[in-house]
Amino acid sequence: MDLTDSLVLEEKLHNCTKEELIAKVKELQAHNVQLRSIIQKPGKHGGSNKSNKKELDFLK
Repeated sequence: MDLTDSLVLEEKLHNCTKEELIAKVKELQAHNVQLRSIIQKPGKHGGSNKSNKKELDFLK
């Protein structure tokens, strides 16, 4: 996401009602739960990928 997209998104969020923002937060929380579930699944060979795991940086 480039700076222009980020600014457009920020403007859209500023125009949302409190209820819309709460709904978006709940949606993102549910999405994060799904992503964590995917990350925690064992690898293709039945073993865990713990040695290959690294922290994900979602701030990029």
